[in-house]
Amino acid sequence: MEEHIAWKYVSYKGVLPQCDAFSWIRCSDVGLIWLRDIGDYSETSPNKLFEYGAMGIPFIATNFKLWHSRLSEYNSGVFIEPESIVDFINGVQFLYDNSEVRQQMGYNGNSFVHDKYNWSIEYIKFKLAIDKALK
Repeated sequence: MEEHIAWKYVSYKGVLPQCDAFSWIRCSDVGLIWLRDIGDYSETSPNKLFEYGAMGIPFIATNFKLWHSRLSEYNSGVFIEPESIVDFINGVQFLYDNSEVRQQMGYNGNSFVHDKYNWSIEYIKFKLAIDKALK
């Protein structure tokens, strides 16, 4: 990738400790999790989507059914098709051109994580499931 003409626009940091990586994310306008539809990627629940939300960063993510069903109602990012460079470019351009929408999506993602998907809420669900299983 370093040989590509666009590499001059990349600020590659390499592998970072988590706290340093989070600091860089906090300085970002948009988070990206664009995966090809291979293996079980479409059935995963990647931490990145929740980390971006917790930090108030809108995302561009693959339009996997599970991800879309879980997140689309919160309007916290843009979903794109796995192999579509046109969707990717359009998603980046849309978020770049619309700073107010980008800010609102970041706020929406933050609300989503804090109100619906967080460890406190998931713990309650887990505890209820354990209690039910033990009865």
